[in-house]
Amino acid sequence: MLTGTIRESVEETPVTEKRKRCTEYDPADAKKCLKEVNVDIRCRRRVATLATTIRLVAINDGSIRWSRPLNARDQQTWCPDRDYMQSVDNFIAGALRGQVQTIRGELAPNNYTLDVRVDESRKGLPKPAEEAFKQAIRQTKSDQAAHAPAGKP
Repeated sequence: MLTGTIRESVEETPVTEKRKRCTEYDPADAKKCLKEVNVDIRCRRRVATLATTIRLVAINDGSIRWSRPLNARDQQTWCPDRDYMQSVDNFIAGALRGQVQTIRGELAPNNYTLDVRVDESRKGLPKPAEEAFKQAIRQTKSDQAAHAPAGKP
């Protein structure tokens, strides 16, 4: 059985960044700056983290057979002179997708399907086992998971 925890956190802090501002322009060329000064602008720094711990636990005795901590972190600074900042929801969704792929790769590193053929002959089986075997064969023909395309349950 797979079990685990996922914790997300977001911290925002005010920060100050320096920018150059023009205080005097060339009268002949309005685009040419003659004098610049450094000014402080107020910004916000956001740090989003996603911490996942996943465990594979044996059902019969509760022992942990496999465990893996996974962490993702995104730090962005938003200032009034910048356009885009990724949303926390987008970061979390992308980080979770990556973590799921990592877990899947570690637990089942090969992505393939097998075409299994079952001998349907009941010769030599006792009568009670014949009926159970017949029902099992019937189930293999209607089991949707057995007929799913590769990579899809």
